[in-house]
Amino acid sequence: MPSPGSPAEGSSNVMRSISKLVRRYSHVNWALSDQALVSCANFANGILLARYLGITEFGLFTLAWLVLEFSLNLQGTMMTTPMLSIGAKKSGVDAQRYFGAVIASHLALSAMTSAALFLGVLIYDALFHGNQYSSLALPLSVAAWAANVQYFLRRYAFVRGMPFVAFISDFCRYSIQLGTLIWLFETTEMDSEGVLLVIGCAAIFALVPGSYLLWPVKFDRKELSEMARRHWHFSKWLVPSTLLNWGVGNLFIVAAGAMLGAAAVGSMKAAQNIVGISHILMLGLENVAPISAARRYHASGGPALSRYLVRFTVLGGSAMALIIGLASIAPDFLLRVIYGSEFEGQGYLVRWWCFIYFFVFLAVPPRIGLRTLEHTRPIFLQNLYLSALSLAIFYPMITNFEIIGVMVGLSVIQVLRFGILTLSYRKRLAAIGEDGTIKR
Repeated sequence: MPSPGSPAEGSSNVMRSISKLVRRYSHVNWALSDQALVSCANFANGILLARYLGITEFGLFTLAWLVLEFSLNLQGTMMTTPMLSIGAKKSGVDAQRYFGAVIASHLALSAMTSAALFLGVLIYDALFHGNQYSSLALPLSVAAWAANVQYFLRRYAFVRGMPFVAFISDFCRYSIQLGTLIWLFETTEMDSEGVLLVIGCAAIFALVPGSYLLWPVKFDRKELSEMARRHWHFSKWLVPSTLLNWGVGNLFIVAAGAMLGAAAVGSMKAAQNIVGISHILMLGLENVAPISAARRYHASGGPALSRYLVRFTVLGGSAMALIIGLASIAPDFLLRVIYGSEFEGQGYLVRWWCFIYFFVFLAVPPRIGLRTLEHTRPIFLQNLYLSALSLAIFYPMITNFEIIGVMVGLSVIQVLRFGILTLSYRKRLAAIGEDGTIKR
């Protein structure tokens, strides 16, 4: 037996400390691992589709995917985002009843969203394109339903403290999706409809590993009504904010395609995909940060919440700076190696996206803070202001400065978003008294 204070005892203490630290932050490790898996798979998926579909068919798929992402974001705002903050405060029977209400509501809403997309594509295509793209309706609706349910299940696994289940679900989805796409691209002539069906089927198979998490829950009509009321209070500003945010995020890109052509959009998307590796960090932390923030605020109030968000900003911001710093060193080399020589010379766009993404990250902590305080009106208002600004400046910016105008416009939007959200969070926190009531 080593004597007290001996090197052997000191080494043992260090190992116990490391082991304790690993267990304490295992949920963060799984969250980052899961997001690394998703981001890398999406990165590979983008390269695969662009190379095999061709620019025209890839553009059609991209437009369809924008619609699917819109439905995913909107439904997530109504159900999943409130669940991360509200569900983290529930325990015991209350948790079973609450999650039972959320699960039932989400499944019903997913079915309605899928049906709405199916009819929407058919009606829009009949009115404006002479039924040229009606074959997209069914694959898009299937992919939307499956993606919505699988996305909910993986976030539900995080809030139930089982991030490993989310990782396994995503591993199943993307391994099946990428493997099947590669096989079909090599053996058949795939189009957008086929790609959407493959994505939908892979998402359905990915539900299997986490399906056991749906039990035990309790379905209670009274709890369903209470859940709907509280979710509405939580998301009544987030829903229109999501609509506006989708417009802000895509207006400049869509306008660039109309005014500058597909090549400009292809260059911007390729450059964005390089910096998009930072999604591993941002989205990985967003899987766990709202839950941790809600628990700290519930246990110790506003000061504890602010300390957590400051630590989140400093540590996460340092990691973000490292990622975008590496991407900025030799962007033309990265574009050439990943996409081919035709993208060489567009490295300056990668540096623009590095600047934009840094402010995208900085806006995450104050947004989490506002959601934790269940004060989401400022999130809606900043999106309203920024949408109006985007509408006012996109045409003159693109007309006069072309692709640089797009990047400047996107940069201005993100810097202003960070400033508005930070000021709104500080103002709200200052208005909360020690007893949790709002000061008049």
